[in-house]
Amino acid sequence: MIAFMSFFTDTGDFKWFDYGQKTNMKIYRQEKPPPYRLSKITAPVALFFSDNDWLADKKDIGKLAKKLKNIVSAYRVPLDSFNHMDYLFAMDVKELVYDNVLTLLSNY
Repeated sequence: MIAFMSFFTDTGDFKWFDYGQKTNMKIYRQEKPPPYRLSKITAPVALFFSDNDWLADKKDIGKLAKKLKNIVSAYRVPLDSFNHMDYLFAMDVKELVYDNVLTLLSNY
């Protein structure tokens, strides 16, 4: 199982982090970050998202889900106010997220 945050550009592409032209040239040897080769991902993937997440918008999660082949779960956290920081700091994160993660991990 793998986990990662989606990053879609304004073109709708899923790409590596954009450091700016100068640093991109040093890291990637090109001015713009290369796209992730999502078709190469063969491991089972579980996506976790929430309606109030300003870093991983549910529209982007939907785009990502369409490009991945082996999604075993797309779990929407059932709390409207849940946001990106709540994955770490919410008092009820165990019941809302972690129990689900542990169940998934036990299956793989």
